[in-house]
Amino acid sequence: MSIPFLTFTCDACEYSESSFVTFGQFLWNHDGLLFRFDRQLGLCQTCREIVAMEALPDPDVFERAREMHPGLSGQFVNPLTQEHAKCLASQEGFAVLERVMELNRPPVCLSCGGDDVQPLELPKVPEGEKLTDIGRTNLGVKHPGCGGNLMVAGSEGLRLGLNPVTYYYDICGKHLATLRGREGLFRGT
Repeated sequence: MSIPFLTFTCDACEYSESSFVTFGQFLWNHDGLLFRFDRQLGLCQTCREIVAMEALPDPDVFERAREMHPGLSGQFVNPLTQEHAKCLASQEGFAVLERVMELNRPPVCLSCGGDDVQPLELPKVPEGEKLTDIGRTNLGVKHPGCGGNLMVAGSEGLRLGLNPVTYYYDICGKHLATLRGREGLFRGT
């Protein structure tokens, strides 16, 4: 699989990262059940870098998913559907998501497990254009630690091939394991 990407740099130091930090399958593992969860780009103050962070569903989306779950559990739902609650409700292991939501905790950094992380706001692009086609743009965010400006640039048509990777976490967001290659492919829905 080849995908376009974003590159993040700092205008005051040698820092560099890519949007590949969010690539792969991210799973919570609890009581023998797995649940594939959403992640997003974030800025972690503890790690002092751009990281993958959990993207917990809004409470209203979660409640709709909980209502739909009995009828959709294990059913195929097109992952490109606009109805996020439907995608959540169809997953086996939904009890894991319920347990995470019961904890009423904030989303965490998927590198250090800390909650001093906030979603990274990416620039808006005109309709019909792709974010991965933008030139170097200031994000309007300071790089923790050095105080420089974080910048983003698209791959402008360059695509990279990546091998499958699966990350496992407990329900508090603590990293448990990483599997690379075919043995790490998530085979559930």
